[in-house]
Amino acid sequence: MWGRKKEKKDQRHLYIVDGGDPEPLQRQKHRRHSSLKKSSHTLMNGPNFCMARAARLLYLSTLCYLEPNARGLIEQKYDQLCHGQVEFVWGKRGLDLKEVKEFYSKDGEQTIRCLCFLLKKKKLQVSDYSEFAICDQKENEQDGVSTGSNDDPNGVDQGISECKTHHILIAFRGTDTPKNVFEDIKLWTAAHPPERGSLLRRTRPTVHAGFLRSWRNDHLKENVINFVIQHVKEMDEWPTVEMTGHSLGGSVATLASYDIAAALSDLSHSSAQSNLESVSSKPTFDFPFPKSNLSLYTFGCPRVGNTPFAESINELVPDTWNVIQNNDIIPAVPAKRLTSPFHPFKRAGRIAIIRDDGKLVINPSRGARRRRNLMVLKLDTSLLAHHTKHYRNSLLHVFEREGLLEVKEGDTPQRNAKSLASLRLEAESLKLLGKTITEARSDPKRSFRLLPGAT
Repeated sequence: MWGRKKEKKDQRHLYIVDGGDPEPLQRQKHRRHSSLKKSSHTLMNGPNFCMARAARLLYLSTLCYLEPNARGLIEQKYDQLCHGQVEFVWGKRGLDLKEVKEFYSKDGEQTIRCLCFLLKKKKLQVSDYSEFAICDQKENEQDGVSTGSNDDPNGVDQGISECKTHHILIAFRGTDTPKNVFEDIKLWTAAHPPERGSLLRRTRPTVHAGFLRSWRNDHLKENVINFVIQHVKEMDEWPTVEMTGHSLGGSVATLASYDIAAALSDLSHSSAQSNLESVSSKPTFDFPFPKSNLSLYTFGCPRVGNTPFAESINELVPDTWNVIQNNDIIPAVPAKRLTSPFHPFKRAGRIAIIRDDGKLVINPSRGARRRRNLMVLKLDTSLLAHHTKHYRNSLLHVFEREGLLEVKEGDTPQRNAKSLASLRLEAESLKLLGKTITEARSDPKRSFRLLPGAT
């Protein structure tokens, strides 16, 4: 009893805004309309849920549903969202957009789309801005706070948290037609490669066969991993890799995160070995790839594999979060034990539930998850709630309800002021994306194709 009370007392930090201090429960208690709920069954012993990261990755997940129209019309709006807005937002944080790649995997009528972004740190003038050059880059610190004036000729906005590493962003498109919704809930499973563990002892990782086929079909896996490894080899430090996907795209992103983490780990070992064998060769990396540099945020993602597979993801990618809209039915499938007792489905990572009224639940209890799954089965709008529009609106309502879009004097520590400025920038991007999609739906001559998942 005493141990359980102590465990609850240790659960003080539930989320961070963007690279700043975690938001403590004490701050939530004095708010009259506090909406954050705390799970009482588990200890938050991994990376915190990052609000700004969830916003920017939801932007990319939605962006995957927008394609240039095949009719050859003007692509200015699409380019503005895919290149202009991404370059603007990340440029404010000290990164340059260097490359954007698209990869596809076609499986019958189903097409998986992947967008890969390469962003590199801007080169600062050391003579004029020596305070940036002497900042220590800690192994477990990805985003920090910079100092200086707002008039930076290098384009870095000093009112916003500055990124301290190169970034690689990978987003997968999810279900693009209503027919593919039923593809998501097929129950066939397959052994996750490389095959390992014992089937009789229930230690063999298995995954949804359709999701695995989507990831490995048409060389999608090879193309994405080659994109990451090729650019990482050209860098002098480990980058931050952020992965995301909505619906089926989240399932593919989960499978991809395992393979990319394994590939980066192999690169660490091969780099260390080459440095030992050749004294004249230039050392690539001084330390193994830190797990904290790889993040996976999914939205409306179905369950992907069984318990051994979930444990593998949790080990390789500890910063894994499943963002679920409270009325969305797709995360409730496949059912945990509708296959066989040897292959029950288990969700990897941790859960953040967002609601229409702006309430946020971090790591809900098992009973709360069960009640939500039963509730969505009775809703007529559970499929509509799966669209990214509802995720965007619910996340923005969370920001407003938690008071994260307005910095008030005395309410926020000085260290977090720049993180909140970053969050406002991400929120504006989501609003711009929603406005553009709304205009596109009413324009018969729109400049890009709008898939159902984006509405």
